[in-house]
Amino acid sequence: MPSFDANTFLDSQISGKTSTERVLVEAGEYPANVVDLRSATGFSDKTQEPWARLDVVFEIDDEVQRHRTGRSRILMTYGVMLELDENEPDGLAKGKGKNVKLGKLREALGKNDGDTSPREFMHCSARVLVKHEVYNNEPQEKISGVRKAS
Repeated sequence: MPSFDANTFLDSQISGKTSTERVLVEAGEYPANVVDLRSATGFSDKTQEPWARLDVVFEIDDEVQRHRTGRSRILMTYGVMLELDENEPDGLAKGKGKNVKLGKLREALGKNDGDTSPREFMHCSARVLVKHEVYNNEPQEKISGVRKAS
């Protein structure tokens, strides 16, 4: 396998033509495992209100889709915007109708009972629902939901 040097990439020559079309994972439900977690915070440009987001990176475990797409690993990010409450010790809004997407994620991963750190999501399994949408005139795939692994 050829080595890739990120330090010299910007000065290197890219040989041949590169693909301009992505082969999408077929819409459907797939087994998947959490392989990475990221969080970010900021302020809304319009309202200057704070925001927070949790991104959960799933690896889809489906040999047919790996073969179809030509990808050795199918990684997809499931983004969860978090509802905030500065009066809560953990900063998250609680109560009926608050942080529902986070609750559904925790439920799917078997982590919705009691106290749980998001880091405990790592290596957990779930089933992810993949749908297609068009963004900037380009088709793309996205995880639209999660549920417990069978």
